Amino acid sequence: MLVTVPGEAQQAPKWPQYGFNARHTLFDPFEQILTRSNVVDVSLQWEFMTGNGTGIAPLSGPALMDGVLYVASQAQTTFTALDAATGVTRWIYTGSSTFSDPAVGGGYVYTASLDGDLYAFPTNCVESCTPAWAVPVGKLGTNSPPTYADGSLFLGGYDGRAYAFDATTGAQLWSAQVNPPVNDPLNFAPAVSRGRVFVSGDRGIYAFPEKCSMECEPLWVAKTKFAPVAAPTAAGRFILVADYQGTIYAIDAATGVLQWEGTVTAIPHAIAVANGVAYVASGSGELVAFAVVGCDETVCNPLWTSAPSGLTLFTPTIANGVVYVGALDFIYTQGDVLAYPTQCSDGCEPLAVLELGGANETPIAVAGGRIYGTTVNGNIDALGLPQQ
Repeated sequence: MLVTVPGEAQQAPKWPQYGFNARHTLFDPFEQILTRSNVVDVSLQWEFMTGNGTGIAPLSGPALMDGVLYVASQAQTTFTALDAATGVTRWIYTGSSTFSDPAVGGGYVYTASLDGDLYAFPTNCVESCTPAWAVPVGKLGTNSPPTYADGSLFLGGYDGRAYAFDATTGAQLWSAQVNPPVNDPLNFAPAVSRGRVFVSGDRGIYAFPEKCSMECEPLWVAKTKFAPVAAPTAAGRFILVADYQGTIYAIDAATGVLQWEGTVTAIPHAIAVANGVAYVASGSGELVAFAVVGCDETVCNPLWTSAPSGLTLFTPTIANGVVYVGALDFIYTQGDVLAYPTQCSDGCEPLAVLELGGANETPIAVAGGRIYGTTVNGNIDALGLPQQ
């Protein structure tokens, strides 16, 4: 049974794209059903298998809109739409190569493919679906998730360039060189905030104007000690990102000047942000929290660090006072979602450990009282409370 909540929270459940929004905060501010007190009661509601459950068949993170869950295969050549309540197939499109994390907006669901194209599928498809359009991304293709913002799409290419496309027509708006053009792809989804596009490149974070000329030049470049490990997160006036060696960077979004940095055990993943706190999983199986505004010093310590989980943790997701973190349990056919309170202290333990049908290495989606996770062995799992 759904509860009634005031204001904007009454809208239909959604998780439109990688990171929830164009800023990649990984935070659903509308979730009201799952709480710190009832998350321990969550169990499997349905499971859809894209393989036989024993092979390595990784999937993208999911996108949810208007009761439809979209998931791309990163091992096969399929793009799948499921009924989010039941797991029943709405349609499956079979292409010629693998697809990226999807994004939904403006009546289309978008995904990029290693066949070289960015695809737009109508969201009103029933039983079968064909692309409304497909346009090439540079000359080498892409596996970067597209980011939907303000009627445009932003993504990286295998040629090391960042691209902007019109989300209605597929017309290319601009591109910009970030990485060297040979064998140096941009794999992470750009973040978009306050009229700017932020890209994780080999040498750090690049900022571009959202509206730009065909050959776009960066407004600034903030260098990092090592290459960023994930897409950037835009949190107010800060851009947050971690590098492969475990340094956390907080960069001024307007100027590109480093504001503070912190450290976690390598290798971290993408950073989730809610209510002024940034959450990141460390390479030692801990969830670590930092204050987004820093500590009035150039180097900041965490607000708190959880007890080691004994698992390999991946990207956090935040909803209604709970931080959900996907995990690998030892082998790829075993995995969980660990649920921590957003307000915690050093050495804290998870509120619940929720079993999945395999290891989860992509951000999960939390919306409408459901937890949607994909696994390395090809499962799409929906978890929820028993009465749902």
